[in-house]
Amino acid sequence: MKIIGYLTSGYPSIDKSIETARRYVDAGCNMLEISIPLENNREKPFLNEIMKQAYAACPDYNEHMEAVICIAKAMPDVPVTVLLYDEVLKAIGTTVFADAMNCCGIHDVNSANLTDEEIIGELEMRDIHLAGLVTYDLIPWRIEQARRTRGFVYCQAFPRAGQNLNPEADSVEKLIPYLRRQGISSPLYCGGGIATPEDAVRVMRAGADGFFLGSSIIALYDRPQELHRTISEFAEAARQLN
Repeated sequence: MKIIGYLTSGYPSIDKSIETARRYVDAGCNMLEISIPLENNREKPFLNEIMKQAYAACPDYNEHMEAVICIAKAMPDVPVTVLLYDEVLKAIGTTVFADAMNCCGIHDVNSANLTDEEIIGELEMRDIHLAGLVTYDLIPWRIEQARRTRGFVYCQAFPRAGQNLNPEADSVEKLIPYLRRQGISSPLYCGGGIATPEDAVRVMRAGADGFFLGSSIIALYDRPQELHRTISEFAEAARQLN
């Protein structure tokens, strides 16, 4: 079971984000997702502000890539995926980005807006795999992308209020078996709305292969003891269920 800790490179500083990654792992995360910040992003207000602050603190993408490489090389047994926006990849350059990731053993990227098939193909040629993305909207081309990915699949954990739902997959308990019936064989990692260990247990019982911890732990960056305790509680819930 992957317990995936999300952090933004450069928040509140490059050095602090590297330190936070180590704290995540020490507390029980066994995988990391590191976002390279985009100033004008479309995240929810809390993460939007964090990314803006991270970008303002360090607008140099080379420094952010160095931070990602530093984290990955310092903890080679901990898988790392990079949350990457299309605009960021274009600013860095596909070849430069892929070469940097390959040098430290990172082969998975996650993105909500990277859809250019030529760029995705170029990444694949360099052994960088774009994760599938599945939401409760069950968009057909997203389902097909999830079938074809050589990476993992990011799966919306819980439906949002007012979201268009298919009765066959209107809860996480139905969604994950539904996706398996569609021929999706890659690991399914759930994210979005996992705020308590009970939420994590629910997605694990539904058949998820892992879950993301985001806002629930980012808010604790400046409270290291509480951060450690919170992640440990999620890790303990995963151990008990296993």
